[in-house]
Amino acid sequence: MQKNIYKTAYKILGLLILTINLTFSQTETTLKVYFEYNKSNINSNEKANLIKFISNINNKDSISVYAFCDDIGSEKYNKNLAKNRNEYIIKLIKKYTNKKIEISRFDIGKVPILDKKNINFKRKQNRNVTIKLKSFTKKKKQLDLTINKKSENNKVVKIVNKWKNLFETKKKGDYLEDILFNQGQIVIIQKSKQYLNHLFYSLKYDKNIKIKLIGFVGARKISVTKHKLAKFYKNYFIKLSTLRAKYVYDYLIDRGIDAKQLSYEGQGYKPISNTKKVNPLDQRVRILIVSN
Repeated sequence: MQKNIYKTAYKILGLLILTINLTFSQTETTLKVYFEYNKSNINSNEKANLIKFISNINNKDSISVYAFCDDIGSEKYNKNLAKNRNEYIIKLIKKYTNKKIEISRFDIGKVPILDKKNINFKRKQNRNVTIKLKSFTKKKKQLDLTINKKSENNKVVKIVNKWKNLFETKKKGDYLEDILFNQGQIVIIQKSKQYLNHLFYSLKYDKNIKIKLIGFVGARKISVTKHKLAKFYKNYFIKLSTLRAKYVYDYLIDRGIDAKQLSYEGQGYKPISNTKKVNPLDQRVRILIVSN
């Protein structure tokens, strides 16, 4: 297909032609806005941070807000508190920006603390709304149709082959490398960001590949089934693991991957090994090859 395009261009034009393509690049930034105990509004310093954060929002941008609470009080109470915190933050965002942007909200609520060490500090950190801003900017790209056809085609082949290496030795039912997250968060570690980009190109260049994204959480060794808050912990773990899988799903969809190639689910608390310590490898989204 690409060879035919170049061939036609040469025949018709026979001279140097430059065309301008407008492409979109996406960046994501995160801000955590902290609340006082049992409060659904923020102080002046936190408000100033929020206003500064949203000052450069554009119409094509999108925002996701995740409201968290500490472990004090009932699940129902904290769910309502998270809802109020999200509504307050969304109201401020709309007040201080006149842009029409898409806002997605997630009222997470109560966050369990399994390790009681430095519990007051951990509770303070959990009283937050995490705001993820996805920004889209236009980039101009020059395309020179008179470039050497052979070298250009070789370059394309090398790129495609490089990204396809993810699936070359894999088959249906196999797993790729896990996408890892920070403990208790929906934030991907730096190493996994590079791998996620690798995955994007693999899917982009081979439309026949289909994958399932499966989210998990991990913690120190506990018996969830016997815990007095077993139901709450189970629901929270399912919710967090699902949000992790959806985060990867949304990232790929936003960059242009066909939704038919993707599916996702969260399976909650399933540690890799039985240990009393938190294993960073448990904070993951697994990538299952459904069709190759």
